[in-house]
Amino acid sequence: MDSRDFLIELNSGLNFHFAGQSVITGTYGGYNYEISFDPYGRLKVHTTVRLFGDLPLEEHIAEAYRKLSSFSSYTLVEDTIDLFADTEVLDEDKAFSITVDISSFSGTLNSFGYKTVSAPEPETEPVQQTAAYQNPVISQIEPEEEPYLPRKIGLGILGALIGAAASMGLWIVLSMTNYMWPFVIGAVVVLIAPILMYEVFTKEKTSAVQITISLFFSTVALLLGDRLIWTFDLMRNYDDVTFEQAYWEIPYLVEDGIVNSTDYYQDYIVIVIAIVLFTIIFFGNYIKGGMSVSQMFAKRNR
Repeated sequence: MDSRDFLIELNSGLNFHFAGQSVITGTYGGYNYEISFDPYGRLKVHTTVRLFGDLPLEEHIAEAYRKLSSFSSYTLVEDTIDLFADTEVLDEDKAFSITVDISSFSGTLNSFGYKTVSAPEPETEPVQQTAAYQNPVISQIEPEEEPYLPRKIGLGILGALIGAAASMGLWIVLSMTNYMWPFVIGAVVVLIAPILMYEVFTKEKTSAVQITISLFFSTVALLLGDRLIWTFDLMRNYDDVTFEQAYWEIPYLVEDGIVNSTDYYQDYIVIVIAIVLFTIIFFGNYIKGGMSVSQMFAKRNR
């Protein structure tokens, strides 16, 4: 079959649409593809992707390419990927093999967390196919996706722990001023430091694992830090109170009439609001495939 008939066969298997006389486009596995023949006669499969707003990593694309059997080469220029297949033989088997490879390539990119960049082109009227090529749609073979986990979780935990401990210490110092704004600012620092230090230590892109681990350390640091702040306040106000006595008295401050309930529980209100905002901002940014944490702060500093 000639190149036009081959594109018709591919279009049938991939359920794409013709965007011109010799170009088919469509979405497969969440990625937008454009398939055509280049000036050298090779079949070119073109797509554009990003990883959380960043350019693709060469090792990720190379790993996805190694799983393919129909393509002889590829190029990666910034966020643009082109796969090339030799076209000495154009038949139904070749079309089926390319369909399987596109499925495999999409599955591997998906496992790494890549998102497509450009929006799908508007649908055009489908090209009328002759009866000779009205074949049953080739079933799309979905590969089993291997779960992708960050490779440096241990380093990330160490970074988040250091960030939580250091920021908690700073929060305690700020709270000694007995003003609410230093207390609020310190709480925000305790939420940001672990997730930022996790990324600094691992040098990996933002992941759900990173956010979850960092949120855990931040929550522990906020609760422990608030209790230590109250402990040091008691020790400053009562000379004969030891650290141990003050620490274990904290849950009974309101009951024993030492402080009123408003002063005691307003700290927890600030902590809950800060945690909720953290979850909305960072998980929302991750789900949308946005910038990494360090990029978010760098952008705000400019």
